[in-house]
Amino acid sequence: MSDKHKIALWKNDRKNKETHPDMTGSASCPCCNAELRVAIWARQVDPNKPKLPRLSGELEPAEDREANKQIMSNDALDEVLDEIGTVEQAEARVKSIKQSEIPF
Repeated sequence: MSDKHKIALWKNDRKNKETHPDMTGSASCPCCNAELRVAIWARQVDPNKPKLPRLSGELEPAEDREANKQIMSNDALDEVLDEIGTVEQAEARVKSIKQSEIPF
């Protein structure tokens, strides 16, 4: 087993917004036997701000990323909230559905 940390990055072909990372990939950490997801954002070089980093990034456990696939995206959640209204309206709707399904 290698004791080196390894990172692999690819250009993010699915970048649709400025907030999406420019590169994504994976990393392995042999000391804790963890697989990580990597997200990297690139900055344009600004001669007036030479101390800003050219790249910045985030690491998250790969299993967290997989679990997040089960959660709705913010856009989908906004659509649902637009449809059901407030939390109180949603709760009232659920109660009315439950009551209408009672067979007696």
